Amino acid sequence: MTVSQGAYREALRFKFENLVLSKMPGKISKLSREAATAGDKPPTGTEPTWGVSTSRSRRAITRSEGARGKEAFKPNEVASDPESDRGRTDLGGKEDIRRPASGSRAGNRRPESEGRRPDSQARRPNYDSGDFSWIRHDNSEESRVRRRGMAKWTRDVTKASGCPGTIKLNRVEEMMAGTRRMAPSLKNCVVNKGEPKFPSTKVTCAHGVMLQAAVDYSQRYPGCVGVVSPASGYVCGGGFMTGGRHALEEALCVQTSVYESLVKAAQEAQKMEASPARGQAQYIPLDGVVISPKVEVIRDGSDKGYPVFKEPICLAAIVSFAMPNCNPNLHNTPVDVPRSQDEYEAWVREKLRSVLVAAEESGCEILVMPDAGCGVYKNRAQTVGQLFASVLMKEFWGHFREIVLVGTQEFKRAVVDTTNRPATDSANRPSTIPARTRLS
Repeated sequence: MTVSQGAYREALRFKFENLVLSKMPGKISKLSREAATAGDKPPTGTEPTWGVSTSRSRRAITRSEGARGKEAFKPNEVASDPESDRGRTDLGGKEDIRRPASGSRAGNRRPESEGRRPDSQARRPNYDSGDFSWIRHDNSEESRVRRRGMAKWTRDVTKASGCPGTIKLNRVEEMMAGTRRMAPSLKNCVVNKGEPKFPSTKVTCAHGVMLQAAVDYSQRYPGCVGVVSPASGYVCGGGFMTGGRHALEEALCVQTSVYESLVKAAQEAQKMEASPARGQAQYIPLDGVVISPKVEVIRDGSDKGYPVFKEPICLAAIVSFAMPNCNPNLHNTPVDVPRSQDEYEAWVREKLRSVLVAAEESGCEILVMPDAGCGVYKNRAQTVGQLFASVLMKEFWGHFREIVLVGTQEFKRAVVDTTNRPATDSANRPSTIPARTRLS
């Protein structure tokens, strides 16, 4: 009997998929095999909880996730299986019909150098080992489900102003009422020309991530610490709601109440028909920021599995702004960097000026500044550091008690070296920086 080439390929594919399914561990493997033998129709009550792939085995695994049920997420556990919010932008709760290019996921800002093994070869993380590096690095569907569970719990707690028996939030209403978009183009972002509040501004360097530095400083200066958040201008929270691997913005949205503030700003931008950039609407103003006052920190860092604090820590504000994207390999974010270096520097300087105006208006005396845009967006850390330092020296020296730098050594060195130079064009800038300003 003659077998057609198409039938032969289909037989080989079916044999390979059955082999893959037989290797699946535990409950997922069992349910996947049941779904695969049942054909394309899912069992009763097990509708897929996220987009269906073209692969038959992927569809089976997808449905098995739905069959596992919707379990309540416990705050101090990293394991969860919530209802998926994949494919939503939260710009007013409407479905996002944009599809990322093949091989990319919205919010998944994977470093270009990082390889990705096929699902069949991926090594399953040991979620019970106490090693939480999977939060930042593993992109398997099980890890994405767990991260979506963290996002859902944080949102639920913020909306309810707390979780009985776990933590109570006191400033959510103030945060939402004070949320606004600020920019020179909106005519609500003007530099304060008055006398400086402090005789000088100290510039220091901190180890670790920005939110940990903010929490540490809040112990000494409660309610006076602000954080600058390098955010995605196109998607609220980056990959926070889709379960993408956690970078700075995703971690910030899990650890604090800020996400609801960003959603409100995005809804306002949508009503105002924010100007599109390369066909996509950017909810953060191109020359400005989103200011979120009285944000509360409710969880510790990702390296500890995001445990919940006993009491929230209130920040003066989180200032979110979007740096230009210089990386053409990010399919979910357009390259919007100007071609001219002069235009680029003028644009970044305008953004940084808006950041400092918003921070000062929000009562921030201590401002934690990361190396914004110098990761996957591929802005040069030295250039960003020099531009930030120049704006700080010329227009905001003495308006802040202390600027705390976090990020790469190149960024810190650029800021420190620039501020250590003798000033000739700033009346408020002293000729030398205090001796405590050193790279650490």
